[in-house]
Amino acid sequence: MRILGLSAFGGEAAAALIVDGDVVAAAQEERFSRAPHDNSFPRRSIRYCLRQGGLTAADLDYVVFYEKPLRRFERVLASQLRGFPTSVGTFGRAMFTWLGDRLWLKNKIASEVGVPHEQVLFTEHHQAHAASAYFPSPFDEAAVLVADGAGEWATTSLHVGKGASIEPLGELAFPHSLSLFHSAITEFLGFAPGGGEQRVMELAAYGQPTQADQLRSLLNFGEEGEFTIDMKPFRFGFDGERLWGPALVETLGPPREAGAPLRMSGDDRRDADLAASLQLVVEDALLTLVRTLHKRAPCEALCLAGELALNQNAVARLLRDGPFEQLFVQPAAGDAGGALGAALWVHHAVGEGTRTWRQQHAFLGEPVTEEPADGARTLDGDDAVLDTLLGHLLAGRSVGWVRGRFEWGPRSLGHRSLLSDPRGADAKERINRAIKRREDFRPYSPAVPAERAAELFELPDGCELPLRFMQVSVPVKEAAREALPALVHVDGTARPQLVDAETDPLFHRLLTRFAEETGVPALLHTSLNLRGDPMVRGEEDAHALFTRSELDALVVEDRLYER
Repeated sequence: MRILGLSAFGGEAAAALIVDGDVVAAAQEERFSRAPHDNSFPRRSIRYCLRQGGLTAADLDYVVFYEKPLRRFERVLASQLRGFPTSVGTFGRAMFTWLGDRLWLKNKIASEVGVPHEQVLFTEHHQAHAASAYFPSPFDEAAVLVADGAGEWATTSLHVGKGASIEPLGELAFPHSLSLFHSAITEFLGFAPGGGEQRVMELAAYGQPTQADQLRSLLNFGEEGEFTIDMKPFRFGFDGERLWGPALVETLGPPREAGAPLRMSGDDRRDADLAASLQLVVEDALLTLVRTLHKRAPCEALCLAGELALNQNAVARLLRDGPFEQLFVQPAAGDAGGALGAALWVHHAVGEGTRTWRQQHAFLGEPVTEEPADGARTLDGDDAVLDTLLGHLLAGRSVGWVRGRFEWGPRSLGHRSLLSDPRGADAKERINRAIKRREDFRPYSPAVPAERAAELFELPDGCELPLRFMQVSVPVKEAAREALPALVHVDGTARPQLVDAETDPLFHRLLTRFAEETGVPALLHTSLNLRGDPMVRGEEDAHALFTRSELDALVVEDRLYER
């Protein structure tokens, strides 16, 4: 059975193709359009998936969308009416957005993809998220937590997966959304919601949770872990463009204006303190939900999806203090992952239902296909590629590395990467200034051979795949902190990627050779993109970045670009 899954019009648009239960391709639309967090209809991703699978639209059995538009419109309309008269300024925009292709989506999908109407199906939003977390996991039985902004009505949902089925156990309804609560405070801190949440998590390390009680006063928990949010300080109940209102200032004090200096040091640390308070409150709330879930589904394993599953510090806390012994997080935990989950749901609900695919890597995107740009020099095989990369790294240079199929999800895992020697204290500042152009307080991640990671980090049990996908914060051992000054965050943690020799032998060989030369089994590793841009798609994007930045060298497959 050939199933195409789609997400759009929410967070990130994406497409994913499943053939006989195996995932053939999956990609976010932003990689093709170059528009960050592109949520438009994923035409380019669809074309890529079909091309990668060697299929046409006529070969598809089903096309499935990751939520039910009529039910989501019901929620939008009800929320706008409930918010009257405050919502009068947003009502027209909301109705204009919905009373078009978005509401009559079956027609649009059938027309755009080129399939009959009867082959177009819809899952519920949280069904898709839950499927994206459980079905690719290594577990035959697991509890599933989805902590998302909002789909149709559900914002948080509990499930249990057994064999080839997923059973819902309960949900919380809009507007009581922990993820939107987190995004509202993110916006209050002057960062863009829907992208700035990672920055707020990183800023939290510089502060103390001095305003945790004020934030907790806005959350009311029941005996079974359910919660409601005091909506008086917030607007996300009816306005997706402005998430908080004047009443929040009365609770938290003046907000930070976007672009203003961060108050994170000296006598005024209010921004860092608010970020630390938010992180603590969100972690506590998730831990409460997880404990409730364990009572209803007393499994050993937990699977996570939804926007809050991308918070590496919260994931670490759930593993450390929660009741589950093992954990899996969908690498594309946000809305893009819903495309994959929707296709997997239909495979198990409509198709033969066997679980043939377990996620071992995230290299599901498009391979490098473009012709080389002017100035490329061909390298003679993998050994020459590794020699070249190693030479630049040992000389203190920063190198871009592009190869194979690009990653599924928001993080580079070795195929669209920027690499540097982590031993110099100035490496982080140099990359920030010359290439990434992002805030100085933000850390970079180490890539390390999986078998040597325990030399550097305090590794928790039960999260092999999340560590491979760079999804868990871990303490850096005291002896390793001096050796890795560019990779240790101010709180003494790092978010490592453990590179497995079987899954990615070439990257593993590079890390091993670097360790042989330096005694340090790690490289500074981050995504290959400039600030505000998606990760590069292939050679053309990578070469454009090379010419626009101060990147010292770029290797694309077996081609080298140097200054």
